[in-house]
Amino acid sequence: MTRPTHRSWSTCLVACFALAVVTSELGLRLLQDQALHTSVWWPLAGAGLALMVRLPRGYWLPVIAGIDSGQFLSALGHGYGLTSSAAIALATAGELIAIATLLGRVFPGGARLDTPRHAAGFTGCVVAGVVLGSTVYAVPQTLWGNGDLLALWAGCFSAHALGMLLVSPVFLVATYDEARDELRERRANLEWLAQFVVVGALGAVMFATRQQLVPSVVCSLPLLWGGLRLGALRSMVSLQLLAVVATVGTLHGGGPFADTGWARTPTTQMALASLTLLLLFSVLAARAKNEALRLSEDRAAALTKAEELTGTGSGMLDLKTGQVTWTPGVYRHLGLDPATVAPDPQHYFAAIHPDDRERVMNTVREMMATGETRIGHEYRLMHPDGSQRLVVGRTEPETDDSGRVVRLHSTVHDITALRETQAARARSDSELAAVLEALTETAVLTTSAVTGIVTRFNRGAERLLGWEAGEAIGSARPSTFLTPETRRAIANRLGTDDQALAFEAMSRRPGKSVTEQTICVRKDGTRFPAQLTITTHVAPDGSREFIGVITDLTEVMRAQAELGESQDRFRRAFEGAPLAMAIVGLDPIDPGVINRVNQALSEFVGRPATALLGRRIADLTAEPSATRITELLVRMADGEIHEARDDIQLLECGDGEKWGRMAASAVRPSGDTAAYLIVMIEDITARRELTERLHHEATHDALTGLPNRSHLHRELDRTLRQQVRPVAVLYIDLDGFKAVNDTAGHAAGDALLKQAADRIAACVRADDVVARLGGDEFAVLCPGIADADIALEVARRIVASIGEEFDLTLARVRIGASVGVALSTTDDTGPALLHAADEAMYRAKRGGKGRVRVSSR
Repeated sequence: MTRPTHRSWSTCLVACFALAVVTSELGLRLLQDQALHTSVWWPLAGAGLALMVRLPRGYWLPVIAGIDSGQFLSALGHGYGLTSSAAIALATAGELIAIATLLGRVFPGGARLDTPRHAAGFTGCVVAGVVLGSTVYAVPQTLWGNGDLLALWAGCFSAHALGMLLVSPVFLVATYDEARDELRERRANLEWLAQFVVVGALGAVMFATRQQLVPSVVCSLPLLWGGLRLGALRSMVSLQLLAVVATVGTLHGGGPFADTGWARTPTTQMALASLTLLLLFSVLAARAKNEALRLSEDRAAALTKAEELTGTGSGMLDLKTGQVTWTPGVYRHLGLDPATVAPDPQHYFAAIHPDDRERVMNTVREMMATGETRIGHEYRLMHPDGSQRLVVGRTEPETDDSGRVVRLHSTVHDITALRETQAARARSDSELAAVLEALTETAVLTTSAVTGIVTRFNRGAERLLGWEAGEAIGSARPSTFLTPETRRAIANRLGTDDQALAFEAMSRRPGKSVTEQTICVRKDGTRFPAQLTITTHVAPDGSREFIGVITDLTEVMRAQAELGESQDRFRRAFEGAPLAMAIVGLDPIDPGVINRVNQALSEFVGRPATALLGRRIADLTAEPSATRITELLVRMADGEIHEARDDIQLLECGDGEKWGRMAASAVRPSGDTAAYLIVMIEDITARRELTERLHHEATHDALTGLPNRSHLHRELDRTLRQQVRPVAVLYIDLDGFKAVNDTAGHAAGDALLKQAADRIAACVRADDVVARLGGDEFAVLCPGIADADIALEVARRIVASIGEEFDLTLARVRIGASVGVALSTTDDTGPALLHAADEAMYRAKRGGKGRVRVSSR
């Protein structure tokens, strides 16, 4: 049950109150017969009934409250006392609640008048409720001395019953959606507007005047027309209009019932009731007609759809009247439009292919003469666009009592697609036979599921098994081509030695086919390993056969043996190789995962094999080797390169720094096997150390460990090529070194040179290059010097440091230093810049030693 919200409850209450006031005023002012002190019909009764029945039960309270309060106030306003007004309100409430409750029980799915049984039930519920309401109203009024009981009861009953009868067409509409759809039709609404005007005009003419020319029955004509065309709701509104006009006109002395005296009100009520019943019958008749038409259209549509699905069409020729009927299927077979071409036998015969036309017409003539049904005959139909359809026609004659043919009933079935399918199957069978014959290296034989006898034996079977097809087909069984041992094994495994049952059992295993390796025997008795595949084939007619495919595995097994031997040789060579080796995955998502290592690799990296498997090979190396290996692996996984070589530095593993020369080759097997790398790593640690030692000795001074003259020249050339800011060169010569070397000896001189080298290096920046040029001459390369003042400052620090006392163990000595400074210029060269510094140094020595001079070039 729907529970209304406070807002919807209030809205319903106000709306029902307004409706009650308006309809009560209409009933009391315009529709009341003053002579009888009763209304001809009570519109609020019908409106209240419609609301109570159509609204959910949760809205009954605001509906009753709104209707009773509005009716009560209207009654007071028209001179009814409090008790009479209360009686009227109580009677209305009891009446509506009783009718709504009874209708809810009789019609659980909603009150309707669409069948006679429903109409009877609806009428009984309404009458019972109106009887109750009239009794509740008349009894108190009689007790209070306001009138005769029977007169009061009859007046209330007739007015309320007629008011409800006038809204009864609304119950021909089941749901709100149905009512909305009915009122949406634009054309019907325009017709309704015209009908509404005509009904109002005719009602005014009939009942607002005292004319006698036009009979009153004319008013019913537009209403009946509306019932047949416009539906229940529109017709009800027009009926309400006519009822108001007729009642008001009659009460004011107009119309045909004005002179009937005391019978004026009953006569008017009877007329309106009769008109309402006629309207209901016309609406129901229209609905029945529409429903019959809809069913007819549905059946026609179903027939058309069935003809489309089955590719059929039918027609009838009445030989007496010449009448011809065709279903849409016939038009479809002929390629004609039913809207432009009428059914005609001449049209049909003209569409038959000229080569088939005479044969078909002779068949029809013979049938008409003998009255015997002919079996279906095939012929071609020509479409207007030139295309053809192959059909099967069947005609059955209908005879009268004398045996004369009076009608021909024909059906046409399009079999174009069927014949095309049959032709395609024939081509497919032919192609299959050709394919089977072309398989000269594979034996294909079929066996009947019923007899177990070979029914097909291709050329490959002849070559492989040594039997001729004529020898095998129709006589041999599949067991003929198996060794006795194989036959016994199959029989023991499947529990039968019957070939058909054995194949049946094998074919029922999971999957569409079963494949086994077995030993087959040729006609000459030689044996060979084979792969046997058995598949069950079900033909369209339901018959079954087994298709066996035998493949000679001799070469395959030989290749497998050779492959196993090759794999064993590789395994032995891999595991016993003195060179470090690994098998590395080439997964595109994560390349470089170690899958296999030999003992030499484990010893080289200092880790057991279990600690290496599953790790990435790049994780074993230090930077930048790890980055280079990762880049190479990505390129190899993408197929960009197939081989790679690089010198790599391994991570520290307890034995100091290790270097290896890695060579990797990609292996990309065919099929689904993933690609991988074979990686070999040669230990080049000792070789690299020797190379680095020799390179250091070639580029550095053996006594001081400083770079030598050749190293300085290379660094100077490189710096000048890359310079953005000026480069400064300081040329240093030790003053007084020869005297120390001559007096204290060469050992003291060597010690002095080592200490001097250390002092010079301490006076310059970390990225400056200090070199020994030979004897007691040194040079300093200072890249990025902004101006000469900075270079002079560095030179003065060196002069000051060299000028301090040297401790040579056996003696303490003092020497000096002369420094020449040269700054680079645009397009300067290394030798030129060093020569300029050298000249500046000699100028410093000539100036008194212990001095610094800047080149003036």
